[in-house]
Amino acid sequence: MQQISKYLTTSDVERSTTAIRKGINNTLPVEFLNNAKYVAELYDLIYTKFNGNVRINSFYRCVKLNKAIGGSGTSQHCTASAFDVEGINGVSNKEIFEFCRTLDFDQLINEFQDKNGEPAWVHISRREKNRKQVLKAIKKGKETIYLPL
Repeated sequence: MQQISKYLTTSDVERSTTAIRKGINNTLPVEFLNNAKYVAELYDLIYTKFNGNVRINSFYRCVKLNKAIGGSGTSQHCTASAFDVEGINGVSNKEIFEFCRTLDFDQLINEFQDKNGEPAWVHISRREKNRKQVLKAIKKGKETIYLPL
């Protein structure tokens, strides 16, 4: 286990209940370590802003794990360049999403918001040349559609 940022270790990046349940090895490859460190800087900012009342529900996903959960074939999770975060202890995902708009990100996705605009979780990614895409994910049948926000 290696510390990759102030608040995250490689163990945090690799953690997946689906991987454990399905016996999938989700060890972070060394070639993606710098990606994880770069995007983890955003997590540290979010963690600090909300006094630790946030948790990651998905970070690195090997291709096999990504396929097992029905993730996009081009998911930035597969290169450890993205994570999904949610609020705990009264912090709303909407608050996290709005704070994330102020950060230097590649993609920010409001994932499956309810009728009040509260995301089920917030996806954020980062790379060297950030596009600053702000999207919302919705289900259309079994398919996930991403719309500009």
